[in-house]
Amino acid sequence: MTGISKTYFVASVPTLSGLDAVTGAIYSGQVNLPDENLVHTPDFVYQHVNGHGIAGIVSGITAFAEENGDILLAYGLADPLPDWKNNIYAALYNYTQKKIVFGKQLLSGNVLSSATGIPIFYGDKIYYSADASIICLNRYTGIQLWKKDFPEGFIFSGYIVADDKLIGNNEDTYLYALDPETGLQLWKEKSSGSS
Repeated sequence: MTGISKTYFVASVPTLSGLDAVTGAIYSGQVNLPDENLVHTPDFVYQHVNGHGIAGIVSGITAFAEENGDILLAYGLADPLPDWKNNIYAALYNYTQKKIVFGKQLLSGNVLSSATGIPIFYGDKIYYSADASIICLNRYTGIQLWKKDFPEGFIFSGYIVADDKLIGNNEDTYLYALDPETGLQLWKEKSSGSS
């Protein structure tokens, strides 16, 4: 869940698809009102349904207010494949203009994971985690600028950008600092892993 002022956005609420399966979608609401509205359903492939009856997954969502007042929604999505594997993508939706800025930029393919971490906006970039990687995309085009692979993922502990460093606590029990421009590892130190 994410929000701007009194408007909140939530991902991964199941909706029926054409396969008698469910898919993720993005909804919005006002914190002081009981109703939610469907905002956007990503363009899923609908070729496979996983063992839970899911034909498409939405995970990790961040709302960002542009200087011009537009609200952008960055999110991750996954199309199920056979054997519980998934293709994981990044997408960016302009909520104010009701249009896709970029959709389905591949982050990780044919992996057992189906979730992304919470996307982070920083300057002209958006950072995602998928499977065991952190990926940096151009926020206007979705073009991948760099990808850094790790022994494990960041889904449980997350990552932030602070003091011109991208800092993430990895499930491998190390805390990593990366240069947010290049993905170059600056340092790592022992941590607790999941936190």
